[in-house]
Amino acid sequence: ALIGTVNSVCGQLLVRYAFDAGLSPQLEVLTETEQPVLFGQALEQAMTPDDIREMHALALRLGLDEWQQEIRKLVDLARANDIPAGELESHARQSLDDLMAFFPSPVDEDLDTRLHSAIRQAIEEISGNEDSTKGTKEYLDLLRSKQHRMNQCRLNWSEWVKLSNEQPKKRSQPSAEPVREIASRYEQHPGLHADIEAWIRLLFELAARALTTYQTLKTERGLMYFVDQEQQDLRQLELPDVSESIAKEIDLLLVDEFQDTSPLQLEIFMKLSKLANYSIWVGDPKQSIYGFRGAEPGLMNAIIHQHGGLKKENILSYSWRSREDIVHATV
Repeated sequence: ALIGTVNSVCGQLLVRYAFDAGLSPQLEVLTETEQPVLFGQALEQAMTPDDIREMHALALRLGLDEWQQEIRKLVDLARANDIPAGELESHARQSLDDLMAFFPSPVDEDLDTRLHSAIRQAIEEISGNEDSTKGTKEYLDLLRSKQHRMNQCRLNWSEWVKLSNEQPKKRSQPSAEPVREIASRYEQHPGLHADIEAWIRLLFELAARALTTYQTLKTERGLMYFVDQEQQDLRQLELPDVSESIAKEIDLLLVDEFQDTSPLQLEIFMKLSKLANYSIWVGDPKQSIYGFRGAEPGLMNAIIHQHGGLKKENILSYSWRSREDIVHATV
């Protein structure tokens, strides 16, 4: 029998058939605290100073923080789904197409110049209409600050959104309407479309570079992470000698904590279930805790649905974990 949790089963397979895959069974597994440090080194090596400047500028204009973390999330998703670095470019194009489908087509107009002119005109009209209300004064201050910003550089897209929503008190609203009308067209701005395209392109490009460098660093140092174990397991199962050995040796496959299965792990268990005579997967979607490793409890729900839904006889009738008074307090 092959028995254990999701990660335990994958680890057992890796050690058992390491030599068949040309690996050493003595590989060191990175801890949860060591892995981010090593990935940070890989990302630093993968980026140029120009890349960093461009990402900072794009993040500022788009109002996005922690872009390094976005790259790491992208790499984690690629690894959890066994997507090689060379395929990320095509995923970037698909991601961009899917996102831009929600946007109107860009217009062939100089919206920056039109907005700048509308702001200048609104300041002149409102300043001379004797509207001394507090709301109008605050709106004038906003216009003047944006006018000064546009004299120096491009406005961030959050500033366009703000100008499309803000307005003075009723008396001055007609003078402010051209500003609101032009600012509200930010979704049609060619600059926004260009920034989004550059953001996604560079995000995926850096993720591909970081993924390659990260793998090189681990190989050089004899290290691996949980996802690496799973990728190697999948490669091992594709070897005829390994699959034949498993089919001869394993009668029962018993996987616990199945709610913490990732797409990559599910593929492994699907292959194993075809080799073992009996296969039992145990889990509770409500107890999934490894989302940061790519675990997706929806996969377990999909498996249950595929096999006719949840059956009463498959639900444990007695809890061996909780004290009786705790159970009564929660039901």
